[in-house]
Amino acid sequence: MQLSQALRRHLGSMLLLAGPILVSQYAYLASGMADTVMSGMLGTVFQAGVAVGAAVWVPVQMFITGVLYSVMIVVSQHFGAERHGDIVASARQGLWLALLLGVAASALLYLLAPHLTLFGVTEDVADKAREYLQYLVWGLPFSSMAIGVRFYCDGQKNVVPATVIAIIVVLVNICLNYCLMFGKLGLPAMDVAGCGLATGISMALSFVFFLFYVQKSPRYRSHRLFASLAAPARKQMKGLAGVGLPIGIAMVSEFLVLSVIALCISTSGATSIAAHQIAYNFMMILFAIPTSLAMATSIMVGNARGSGSRTAERGVVLTSVCAGLVAGGLLTVLMWLGAEPVAQLYSHDRAVIALASQLLVVAAFFQLVDAVQICLNGSLRGIEDTVVPFFITSGIYWLLALPLGYVLSGMPLPFGLRASFPGYGVVGWWIALVLGIFLVALALAARVRRQFFSTPIEEEEEADGNKGCAEKAASSIMNTDESQHEVNTGAQVDEAQTGRRKRICALLAGLPGTIRRHPKKSMAACFLLVLLLASSSSEENGAVRVHSMETVAISTLRQEFPVTGIIKPEEGAEVKTGSRFTGVIDRLHVRLGDSVKKGQVIAELDNREQEAECVRLNATIRKLRAELDMAQKTYPLQIRETQALLDSARAEHAYAQKKLRRVNNLHRAAAVSKDEAERVRQEADVAAAATRQQKSARERLEEEFTLRTIYLAEAIAEAEAELATANIRRSYATIVSPMDGVVSEITAQEGETLVAGLQVAYLITVLDPSRLELQMFVDENDIGRVQPGTRVAFTVESFRDRVFEGHVDLIHPGPEIRNNIVYYRALVRLSPETALTLRPEMTARCNVIVGEKENVLCVPNTAFKWIRNRKVVFVEDTAGVRPVLVRTGIEGLTHTEVLEGLEEGQRVATSLDLPTPLPEEWLKVLEEAPQEARDS
Repeated sequence: MQLSQALRRHLGSMLLLAGPILVSQYAYLASGMADTVMSGMLGTVFQAGVAVGAAVWVPVQMFITGVLYSVMIVVSQHFGAERHGDIVASARQGLWLALLLGVAASALLYLLAPHLTLFGVTEDVADKAREYLQYLVWGLPFSSMAIGVRFYCDGQKNVVPATVIAIIVVLVNICLNYCLMFGKLGLPAMDVAGCGLATGISMALSFVFFLFYVQKSPRYRSHRLFASLAAPARKQMKGLAGVGLPIGIAMVSEFLVLSVIALCISTSGATSIAAHQIAYNFMMILFAIPTSLAMATSIMVGNARGSGSRTAERGVVLTSVCAGLVAGGLLTVLMWLGAEPVAQLYSHDRAVIALASQLLVVAAFFQLVDAVQICLNGSLRGIEDTVVPFFITSGIYWLLALPLGYVLSGMPLPFGLRASFPGYGVVGWWIALVLGIFLVALALAARVRRQFFSTPIEEEEEADGNKGCAEKAASSIMNTDESQHEVNTGAQVDEAQTGRRKRICALLAGLPGTIRRHPKKSMAACFLLVLLLASSSSEENGAVRVHSMETVAISTLRQEFPVTGIIKPEEGAEVKTGSRFTGVIDRLHVRLGDSVKKGQVIAELDNREQEAECVRLNATIRKLRAELDMAQKTYPLQIRETQALLDSARAEHAYAQKKLRRVNNLHRAAAVSKDEAERVRQEADVAAAATRQQKSARERLEEEFTLRTIYLAEAIAEAEAELATANIRRSYATIVSPMDGVVSEITAQEGETLVAGLQVAYLITVLDPSRLELQMFVDENDIGRVQPGTRVAFTVESFRDRVFEGHVDLIHPGPEIRNNIVYYRALVRLSPETALTLRPEMTARCNVIVGEKENVLCVPNTAFKWIRNRKVVFVEDTAGVRPVLVRTGIEGLTHTEVLEGLEEGQRVATSLDLPTPLPEEWLKVLEEAPQEARDS
């Protein structure tokens, strides 16, 4: 198939697929950017925690996406073959695979989150990252299944729903971030945990949206994807994993390679790592364009493979490569021409801008070749050829590009080896990447040629039959020109075009043969071409470019060492106030930043429940006191009545006894009958019993009166104690300021419920801003040089041009171990004037001054260069600059004492680009220098 025919047939369809995919990718990038920006509003530590968390879960998400890529490939092939039953079966097994990967990823991250300090993350950042991850992980299974459903739709050339859902999910994520992170709309303020929860909810919603779409869309209604989920089929899942695992591992492998390069570059200084990050970040933004073309290519190649049309396969591959070339070329021109403006968008440092501009020019060539190799890889993925490309890319990156970059960058070689050139620094790493991606593109091109163009095929629309790849490409270029010429003018191709066509054919046809016959020379030529392109991005090869210079002067030099510190309130200078009972906030009398006095009412809670309790207890006390008064009045009356009855019974009993004695005398004299005597005796017994009964009644009343009095008195005392407790609890509803200061934090608003558990529910924090201190974390190697009274100079980001000073007041005796490093905390008391200028939790860059030397010749540390293991300073002269060996004394943070080799008033270069190779006269000066100067 000719190129012009392939472009006419497939280019439109490819762009219609790639466009929505590109929008989806940028939507996901926007979601991550929103998390970063919004977490930055909480503070640096919070933003760092989200960044660390993203660095952990994003590679896992990349791996899952790569593995599930197989679902899109297999579905696209079934779709091309119109096997709708196989589409549904493969998609269902893909969902089982997605669920398995999502659950495994969630478990892995959940177990890994508490141990981030093992990777060198500081404890405060690790805590925030853990909070972020432990909420986010619950959304990973839903995200994995959403990816599976998305690839099910994409494989059937239906990519627009995924784009719409991606945009909706991004907007939802931003809204949830705002509500959950900052406590809006009545939701709790969860900080970075809210960010993780919002992301997890967004992941779940994306699956819900895909599920709703697939269930309701007329296009998929007949598929009934979720009507009956088949049991996991081991063979089908193994087949999907066999196709997808190389893709997932390859994605993670490339991520790790770039991470290793970034770690190596970090040893070269802040300028190098900043410039590298600028180039890498901008390239990743543009990387989504060829990636979208590659995904569209995989879908279309899979459709063609399923339909059995080799002609369509070749046409899609040719179209993809051409589209990749055009896209890569446009991006290359953009990065080449806009290198410096782009660098200026990221940084204002001149040295960083200069180096980043060079890297962007080198990265432009990387972008050109990378766009082609990505499209070639996408073509191979469409026919399930993933294993060999994985070994090609990973092998070249790890075994060639990484070691070559290590050498070209000038990193120290093992076993005492030395490179014959000074090294290109961070540019060397990018040269190695360009060479590596070039070799990857060549290898993948050979693989594509073997898979798609190695065997001839019969095509109805072509009468030419078999032709070489080079002749087809050249003739297609000319046919495109001819077709356009016929449309515009209707004329025939002239002889000049025919001659040019033959020359292009000859050139393209001979190039592969030349590479095959001379592979080593061809590789060397490619390597030299990359070096020339990289060197052309900077200054001419033999010139010296000086960026900045300073004058050597006599001044006072401090011997100091840097530490990190943080501004904290003094002990007792920050008090959190709250309430010990649960209630609705009725009124807040202060706002953030208001000044308050000790004892001032700052908030009131709804205390109606406590008021009602106090009223109830008062009523109870009154009731008990009334009962006590009643008992004290009624019981004595009853006791007196009982006593009177007792007295009457005793009188009757005495009369009965007298009568009984008289009747007994008469009975003995036979004056009365026996029955009369018995009756009188019975009356006497009744009188005695009545006396005992009345006595017992009196005693019972007396005892009951005593007990009732005691009970009521104790009940009154208990109720009064409960009333006192209720009054105390009622007082908790009124929150007063514990000291003079300002309101630094309010954790809730009017109408919200303050919930108190085992601890006090804090509502308002009052801070005395004039009582702050600087807490420095001094390494165990330096703590011996710090004593109470040691002078400290420090700066903060908010006042970069202002240096604050203080003296060490106290050194904590106990150590603090962070990342297996022992630190000791040294406290620096700040004056009220300094404290009022600063804010708590500010990060301070501190210099502990342990010595000071006056009237010394000082040179900036940035002026020293190491050339062939010699310390050199470049001094300005009439011809530009020249190297001078110096002998140095004490070294400060920014300047070093020079004992010999320089004089006051001379100008030295502090930032310059050295020529490659170094001039012979410079090397001669270094070789002829005295041994003392060499060893300095």
